[in-house]
Amino acid sequence: MFYVLSILSFLIYAFLICKLFMTSLLSSLSTGNYLLSSLKLIVIVFLLYEILIEWRVYLSTKKSELVKRHIHLDDLKIFMSVFLGTLVSYYLNHNFALGAVVASSLVGLIGGLLLSKYAVPIYCGSFAGMVSSTLTSDPTAIFIIGIFAALLYVFGSQTFVGFGGKLGATAYFATLLTSVFYQTFRDTMIGSSITIQSDVFIVFIIGSLGTYLINEQYDIGVVAASSLLGLTFGLILPNVFSHGGALAVALFCGTFIGMSTSSKLSTRVSVLIATIIGTIIYLYTAPYFAGLGGKLGLIAFGSSIATSGIYNFRTSLSKHRKKQLEG
Repeated sequence: MFYVLSILSFLIYAFLICKLFMTSLLSSLSTGNYLLSSLKLIVIVFLLYEILIEWRVYLSTKKSELVKRHIHLDDLKIFMSVFLGTLVSYYLNHNFALGAVVASSLVGLIGGLLLSKYAVPIYCGSFAGMVSSTLTSDPTAIFIIGIFAALLYVFGSQTFVGFGGKLGATAYFATLLTSVFYQTFRDTMIGSSITIQSDVFIVFIIGSLGTYLINEQYDIGVVAASSLLGLTFGLILPNVFSHGGALAVALFCGTFIGMSTSSKLSTRVSVLIATIIGTIIYLYTAPYFAGLGGKLGLIAFGSSIATSGIYNFRTSLSKHRKKQLEG
C-alpha cells in the first residue's frame, strides 16, 4: 500500500512540475518571445530527462524497501508537524498581518533552531499556510490543506530526494486541490501583464546563493538558512522599496533553490543556472496560480530538477564518448 501511494506521489510531483513549466512556455509564446520559448522547450526536455532518471532510480532502489514499509509512530509525528506548521503559518500570516513570507520564515526559523528533528516537515507546512485568504476563507479549508500536505509529505518522502523546493511543491498540491474543491481555483488566474524586472534576478541570486553559502559555511541546516534570509529580507525590503514586498517574495523563492543538496546541485554554478531558470519561470507564471501556497517552492523544485538534468545529460554524454574512444 505504501509503495503504491509513493508511486502516486511521484506522479503528482511530476505532473505539477510539467504543468507549471508548460504554462510558462505558453506564456512566453503568447508574448511573441519565440527565442525564449525555444530555450524553455530545451529546459523542459532536460526536466523530463531528469524525471525519467529519478523514476528509474526510484523503482530500482526503493521498491523492495517500500513494499515492506508500513505507517509507524514517527510518520504520525511528521504528519502532525506538517499539519501544525500549516495552521501556525496561516494564523501568523492573516491574524497578525505579518505577510506570507515573514510568517512562513518565522515558523521555519523556530522549527529549524528549536525542533531540528521535525524542522523540515514544519517548514513544509508553513508554505501551505502562505495560501491567500481569498482562496480559503473557510477555516475548515486550512485544516483540509494541512491534511493534504501532510499526506503527500509522508507518502512522497522517498521521491525526488535532495531537490530544493520539494517542500513547497508538496504545499502547492494541497492548496491547489483545496481551491478546486472550494471552486476558487479560477481566482488564481489573475491575468496580469508580464513584466521583466532586472532586480528580480538580483534578489533571486541573493536568495539562492545566500542560502547555499550560509549552509555550506556555517552548517546550520537548509531550513534555518532559508528561513533566516526570508525573515531578514521579508522585514527589510518592504520598508526600503515601493515594490519591496514583491522582491521579498522573489528572494524567498530563490532560497528554496539553495536548499538543494550537493548530490543534486553540486556547485555554485549549478545553483546559479537553476536560479536563472527559476527567475524566468517565476516571471512568466506570475499571472497564473496566484495565491496558492507553495507555488514558489514548485518553481524552485522544477528549476533544480531541470538543472540536474542538464548536468546528468552532460555526464552521460561524456561517458558515452569515452566508451567510443576506448572502443
